[in-house]
Amino acid sequence: MHIRFVNMDNYLEVSNRKIYIPTMFIQSNALNLTISGEHSFDNDISYSIKVNAGQVVANKLKAHDPKFSPQPARKKGFFNLYYTVKGTIDEYDVKSAKRNVKSDFERSERRKDLVREALEVEFGAVRAVDEPTEWGDGG
Repeated sequence: MHIRFVNMDNYLEVSNRKIYIPTMFIQSNALNLTISGEHSFDNDISYSIKVNAGQVVANKLKAHDPKFSPQPARKKGFFNLYYTVKGTIDEYDVKSAKRNVKSDFERSERRKDLVREALEVEFGAVRAVDEPTEWGDGG
């Protein structure tokens, strides 16, 4: 009810009855996460998610922010969690899968670059959409 988001930009691709969501950083006053995946017109889903768990736990201990200030993209998160969510919107499995999520994010970045390049051919220069460098993994 009181969640506020910051600058959410992305290039979506719709092809073969699927919506492809390239790697996207979502910053809010509740938490920050990176997500990518596919969502079919038949509601089959396959998402990859990275969450800075340390930031989530720290926020639970803080007092409520009445100004709804967004959570900063912490430099080099040391306690990131990686999950895959696969199935349908009614029945899905959530699994911890760091290697798979990182691999999916890399493939997704390449797909995002192809979409951006196609948009530039058609419409001219477009703004890059990237995860903040501060949101990378520590060590």
